[in-house]
Amino acid sequence: MREEVADGGDGFRISARQVNPDILLVAIAGDLDVLTVAQTATFLTQTAAASTPRHLILDLSEVTFLTSSGIGLLIAASENGTYGRLHLLGVLENRSVQRPLASVGLLGLFDIAPDLDTLLARLRTIEPSSD
Repeated sequence: MREEVADGGDGFRISARQVNPDILLVAIAGDLDVLTVAQTATFLTQTAAASTPRHLILDLSEVTFLTSSGIGLLIAASENGTYGRLHLLGVLENRSVQRPLASVGLLGLFDIAPDLDTLLARLRTIEPSSD
């Protein structure tokens, strides 16, 4: 499964890849702000509905700007059982994402991993694989 949405040449991109039947990886690039949050939420809802993942991994390594709207989307995604359990990648090395989350005290709210391999290894130790 691969989908991609681009918005008006402003550099915003979102794509999804099914890692395995239980894990959906969504990569977001560009600004995650009031102009892109609705599009992102729609994309997540449609993509998750098509695959019904147990785990949603958001790769935020290419997010260039994160506003309160984007933070609100992350909070909603973490609370929305439709998407599966939320995990974040690309936060610790990306100041554009880390600083806003840290400034409002939300880094501890999310399951954050430094890379996909580390997260997948962590998930294998927590839950049996259904591959």
